[in-house]
Amino acid sequence: MTRQRHEEHINSKFIDYIIQNNYEQLADYDKKLLPKLKSKNNKVTPLYKKGGVFLDDRNWCTKGLAGLSRKVRNTLAYQHYVDVDIKSSVFAVLVYLAEKYDLDIPEIENHFDNRDACLQKWISKGMSRDEAKKVYAKKPFDNYDGWYDPSKMTSLDKEVKMVQDFIWEHTDFQRDRLYVTKKGQQLHKNNPRGKLLAHVYFTIEWAIVEKAMDFLETKNCFAVADLHDGFFVPKSTENNLLNEMNSFIKNECGYEQITFIKKDMTEFLDIPKDIIENFDVHGQAVAVKEYTELKEQFEKTVGFIHKTKRFIERHADGSYSEMSKDDLINGYEANKMFFENNSFTVFTDKPSPFVRNWLKDCERKTYDDKTFIPSIQDCPPRLFNTFTGFFVEQYQPEIIANTDYDDLNIIKNHIKQLCNDNSSHVVAINEYVLDWLAHIFQKPCERSNSMLIFKAGEGIGKTMFVDFIASMMCNDNKTKYTFKTSKPEQYIFGDFNDAVSNKMLICLEELNKNQQFVDKLKDFVTNDTASVNAKFQQRKEMKVYHRVIATTNNENVICVSDTNRRFVPIESKREKMTVAEIKETVKAFGNPVAMKLFYNELMQRDIEDRDFTDFVKSNLYNRLMATSSNPAMSFMVDYFGVERSCPQYKGDDYVGQKELYVDYKEYCEEYRLNYKDRRDFITFVMSIGDLFKDLHHKKFKTKILTFDFMSVRSYLKKRGYTMAEELDSGNCSEAEEDTPNIDI
Repeated sequence: MTRQRHEEHINSKFIDYIIQNNYEQLADYDKKLLPKLKSKNNKVTPLYKKGGVFLDDRNWCTKGLAGLSRKVRNTLAYQHYVDVDIKSSVFAVLVYLAEKYDLDIPEIENHFDNRDACLQKWISKGMSRDEAKKVYAKKPFDNYDGWYDPSKMTSLDKEVKMVQDFIWEHTDFQRDRLYVTKKGQQLHKNNPRGKLLAHVYFTIEWAIVEKAMDFLETKNCFAVADLHDGFFVPKSTENNLLNEMNSFIKNECGYEQITFIKKDMTEFLDIPKDIIENFDVHGQAVAVKEYTELKEQFEKTVGFIHKTKRFIERHADGSYSEMSKDDLINGYEANKMFFENNSFTVFTDKPSPFVRNWLKDCERKTYDDKTFIPSIQDCPPRLFNTFTGFFVEQYQPEIIANTDYDDLNIIKNHIKQLCNDNSSHVVAINEYVLDWLAHIFQKPCERSNSMLIFKAGEGIGKTMFVDFIASMMCNDNKTKYTFKTSKPEQYIFGDFNDAVSNKMLICLEELNKNQQFVDKLKDFVTNDTASVNAKFQQRKEMKVYHRVIATTNNENVICVSDTNRRFVPIESKREKMTVAEIKETVKAFGNPVAMKLFYNELMQRDIEDRDFTDFVKSNLYNRLMATSSNPAMSFMVDYFGVERSCPQYKGDDYVGQKELYVDYKEYCEEYRLNYKDRRDFITFVMSIGDLFKDLHHKKFKTKILTFDFMSVRSYLKKRGYTMAEELDSGNCSEAEEDTPNIDI
């Protein structure tokens, strides 16, 4: 089978130039082959066929640089490749055979060692160096049996004939005597001994060349255009690598006589040398420069998405649209940005508009895919980032006036009022909210894993606040990075939820406890990825960066458990804003300078140690805890939330199990709650923080639960439940022998 070859760099425009200007210099096979070597990307995959009946024989090129005449091949290859050949390959192989079979050939060895001096003898007779080299290389394959006078043979001729005779008679080559490698005719006439030696030579030569190319491939250097005793390597190939290759051939492969050398290309078509050296910049230098400048401008907005096979255009407002090839041509063929020059032949055969040249440009701006990463610096260059930065980050005010600082104070005060529940926690809650906002802009690629829930009456500016944050992100185009909905069950957790794609802020309006998606909401707040499904598209898993805010007027806004770390309920007791306050706030929120000042303060906040899952428990939070808990837990909070005297047993507080269950049952009946049976209730109590022990009171012969009253209170308080303050202990002064207040 033939060897697999690597792509060859051949400039298609240069081929056109050669056909147009040097056609008369081309051989017939050049004229046929050159048009086949043209490609859109200036790269050709060569084709070879086996050139004889033996698999190890030389492969012949039918498409590629090696199939061209030397002048044409050198002309096309000079800009990109260097020619590497075996030094004195014919005589080197003869010396190799002599050493392998112990032949005495001093004249052949002399010609091998002193090649230049031997060539000079032929040159002195009027031959050119190339003519002398051809005579020199063909001599070992001459027909010495046909000499009319053998006595006139030189010492070299006699040694060559001796080698031919040896090869002919040796058993290693008996099978090879039957065929000629090129055309398959039998070796019984027309210089059979010379042809057999030629066959043996070419077989060994090809084995050496193939091993050399294999070695270079292991070093990520890909040889091309292998022909006879050499091949081309990229011009960037260093001499050290060729030295390593020669050492490998000599020491590892056993061909001590073989040395590859760089060979200067000297034969070219009649074309000025500067064009051959760099055709890319010849003739069209000005056109290429203009095209490149337009391309740089064009690709600021337009690119090609490899995954979708569509073109993408970024608009002035930061949005983008995808289009087909036809749409791109129709939109840009006569675009005003090409008014001065819209006719190029850089990549087209005839003058064509810029966009048609760009479409054929193999180096046009191409993205592997589009993505959304809220950090321009962190986006890989091969991805089209639909995120274009935050408006407030890029905005630079020319002048900052005192009125801008007044508006800044209005903004900060409005946020503080949203956190004002008239409790002692207002400052702490406000600081948490400011840190939460700072996290969006300081660390946009991270999740805060918490959700702000603003509960207040109508008309106090909850929506105005959310819109202000959206404006900080994208000015007037608030929906670019923000999505607001009062139907999350449909647009976020429904069948088609692509509305949340590429968003930084999700606002749930009028959130209430009756909505059946709380468990999904927990994951939506914390998970780094989301399954997104758009109509007529396949569902896909996407990395998400959104933060979540909810606004509501409802008291029972959401279920909050004692393990809650995601939902942060914040209540405002602010009265409805007056018309004057609304106008003042709208003006402040719409002031980009004040917005920038607020952004600067957010960026200066130190949030490195802020844990957003650890937050102040507001009064609203405690109320939600109470209404969200199961009846058994609500009873336990109520039972241990007030001052209570408990009897002691062996140094611990205790209560009778039957008494505690009776109180629990009465509590549930009073509030019309479902209650557990006694066994399940006691099991539940035992599961609370490992604070209770199930014991048998020996004196009163009854089941009791022992505990430390203050430890239970402390545990419940840490879990977010409200406890009455300033209780010292649950221990009573009664001795354990006294009769306790339990129902026996």
